[in-house]
Amino acid sequence: MIDAAWYAVAVRSNFERIVGNSLRQKDYEVFLPTYLSKRRWSDRTKVVECALFPGYVFCRMDLRRRIPLLDTPGVASIVGVGKCAVPVRDSEIAAIPKTCRIGFADIALAVPQGRAVRLHQSGPVGRRGGHLSRHQESQPACGIRGNAAALGDGGD
Repeated sequence: MIDAAWYAVAVRSNFERIVGNSLRQKDYEVFLPTYLSKRRWSDRTKVVECALFPGYVFCRMDLRRRIPLLDTPGVASIVGVGKCAVPVRDSEIAAIPKTCRIGFADIALAVPQGRAVRLHQSGPVGRRGGHLSRHQESQPACGIRGNAAALGDGGD
C-alpha cells in the first residue's frame, strides 16, 4: 500500500461497527473513534459505546483497491467532491484520539445550549465561543474558532 491514504467512508446509520469489522476482514486498515455515553431507559441506565462520527468510518487504503470496499454491505460511498474521493490528512486522523482522551464529547455535552465557554487547553488559550446547539443528545456543536482540545465554563 505505497499510495495509501486515509479516507472517510459514509456508511448506513448504526452500521459503523459492522462495516469496520467487515473491512478489517478484507485487510483494510480501519479507524472507528468511539466514546462512552450514558443512555437512560425507563427501567435502567446503561453505558454504551457510540461512534464519534455517526455514519462514518475512516479507512486507510489505496484508491485502486476501492471496489471491494464499495461492495461491502453497509457502505454508501467514499467521501469526496463529486466523483473524486478526497483523502483525510494523517495529522487530522492523529488528532482524533488526543481529543477523545481529553473527553471532548463528554465535556461538551455537559455544557448547556447557549452557555458561553472558554478554551483552557490547546491554542490559543482563552479563546471564547459558545455551545450553539445539540443536534442529538450525543452530538454537540460548539462554536469555537480554532482547534478546541478542552472546553470549560466561560463564566469563570
